[in-house]
Amino acid sequence: MGFEFARLEEVERSAHYLEMIVWLEAIKLGAQLIGAVVIARLTVKWALSRYKEEKVWERKLASYSDVIAAVGEMLRVTNEWLDDEELRRDRPDLNEERSARYSTARRKLLEVTATGRLLLSSEAQGILAELNHNMDTIPKFDFYEDLLAHQSSVLESSLSELVGIGRADLGMSG
Repeated sequence: MGFEFARLEEVERSAHYLEMIVWLEAIKLGAQLIGAVVIARLTVKWALSRYKEEKVWERKLASYSDVIAAVGEMLRVTNEWLDDEELRRDRPDLNEERSARYSTARRKLLEVTATGRLLLSSEAQGILAELNHNMDTIPKFDFYEDLLAHQSSVLESSLSELVGIGRADLGMSG
């Protein structure tokens, strides 16, 4: 009887140890599950945040690109007119096409200036406001060539500033 009783105690002790091991394994699995859920949640949160940042950066890049392209086109057309004026060339065949290019670029500039308030830096917005003001209130000049030279200078200076501001705002070097 004593042997059976000792054997029974040993079996109970083994069962108790087994139960304890099962509980420890269940706790480890639970901790791993909680850890995996926390890590997954943090990963998704980080990825979503990064995605949003990249989308904002892409939209900023598009806004700066549109502004720079519009100002650049206005500058090119103005310089073409200035070259013709300085060389005393009359190019009626190109004047209509150039006027259309200039008008399209000017409209695009006004459009991007309006929508750029959401994305462009306040410094860029200030340059655009000043540029639009300068384009709307052109001083009187005795010669058309002087007017074109003035516009070219204003556009060139604005373009240079906008490129610098855009690079800084977008975190681009150079």
